[in-house]
Amino acid sequence: MILTLVLNYDILFKHHERDEKTAYRLCRLFLYSMMVFFITDSLWGVFDQYHLTVALYVDTSLYFISMAMTVMFWTMYAVSYLSEEGLFKRILIGSGIIITGFSVVVIIVNAFVPTLFTFDSNGVYHALTTRYILLTLQLVLFVLTGIYALVMAYRNSGTARMKHFAIAFFGFIMGAAIVFQTLYPLLPIYAAGCIISIAVLQTFVVEKDKIEAFNSWTLVRTDALTGARSRYAYVQMEENIDKAIAKKQINNFAIVVFDINGLKEINDNQGHEAGDAHIKECFEVMRETFKGAPIYRFGGDEFVCVLKDDLYGKRDELFQKFQTIIDQNRFLPNRPIVASGMAEFNQAEDNTFRAVFMRADAGMYDHKKNLKDIF
Repeated sequence: MILTLVLNYDILFKHHERDEKTAYRLCRLFLYSMMVFFITDSLWGVFDQYHLTVALYVDTSLYFISMAMTVMFWTMYAVSYLSEEGLFKRILIGSGIIITGFSVVVIIVNAFVPTLFTFDSNGVYHALTTRYILLTLQLVLFVLTGIYALVMAYRNSGTARMKHFAIAFFGFIMGAAIVFQTLYPLLPIYAAGCIISIAVLQTFVVEKDKIEAFNSWTLVRTDALTGARSRYAYVQMEENIDKAIAKKQINNFAIVVFDINGLKEINDNQGHEAGDAHIKECFEVMRETFKGAPIYRFGGDEFVCVLKDDLYGKRDELFQKFQTIIDQNRFLPNRPIVASGMAEFNQAEDNTFRAVFMRADAGMYDHKKNLKDIF
């Protein structure tokens, strides 16, 4: 436990910045402390059954420390996740740290002067006054965190409000668990409250965050206009293929480079809305012809397609089909005219994706010169 505090000093005492990574790291620390709590709670019954008093004493000490750290990490996670600054937030975080520090001190003192708990000569557990003080402090902190999350919930709407309500629910359930644990010290009520609360947290906060993160990731990797993969996705793809080439983990692939003809004239004469519509129409021809292959919008009117596996085997057929469509469009009004070039990866000569791209790009410019500009 002490090692965890030392290794995560920057998170625990300097996490006032609104950083999502900090919130998730605090959540992991909360779950780690919860795991320690569950382990100590489970072992307690075993040690009690076999009257292992020394083991019971050590286990009970760890039980109280892990409980305090659970409260501290939960409070830090909750206020970090809610991303609100202010005095109340600092009070909650400071209180969590103080309660945990106080718990550690009490545990140490209890070894010499029992004030938290003790075992009599028959190995029977007895709760003492300080135990109720610690549980009361933890109860107050859980309830205050729940109230804080509840207030924040009413300041938000939609999914954010639901997640804030879930965090508030967690605080109140844990507060109730502490009350009943105080009344019935030998029953695993606090552990049951933890299980219920974590289930709620997983369902309404963690899973929702995963979905939102996935949606955000999808938006970043998708071109908003055409639905093609974005330039960001293209850069990642190039890096991955370069790594595979360096490790000799890729045998073959082909690149098709596209460049839309006449886009500037459409933008100048008909406006950018017409230009955008033309880009989408051109992309549809690419997508339909090279169905199943990833197509990236490399620039304003430039696209790149990567052919692998089965599509690599059909590369010549697909490329010829596309060029035939474009050649036919030359004689029709307002039809997509797209220059294209294709190149294949040569394992003996190419050591980067860029090398293959440059050959495909050169082929595209040759095709572009041969196309009649109908605009």
